[in-house]
Amino acid sequence: MKKKAYGDKFEGQFKDDKKYGLETEFYASGDKYEGQFKDSLKSGLGNYFYANGNKYEGQFKDGLRNGLGTVFYENGDKYEGQFKDDLKNGQGTFKYVKRVELASHINS
Repeated sequence: MKKKAYGDKFEGQFKDDKKYGLETEFYASGDKYEGQFKDSLKSGLGNYFYANGNKYEGQFKDGLRNGLGTVFYENGDKYEGQFKDDLKNGQGTFKYVKRVELASHINS
């Protein structure tokens, strides 16, 4: 396990001194990421657990949510759809505890 000076911790492998492969990273904020790394960035499939109880499952590219993903909110709501550069982008569906709505989002 490698620990950074400001409290983040990383469990996994390095290739050419960069995070690589299927790994886990713990953040000082209480967030946690489990998934693939390439060149020290989140890349491929992964799960991001937020300290507030929310969770993202899906694709990452260049360290950001990119591609198809699902956000599970602590209150039971859920969003499934496309992401680009860490923002909801394109077609997606919100499923609220009490109702369902279709939504399109561009950079929100």
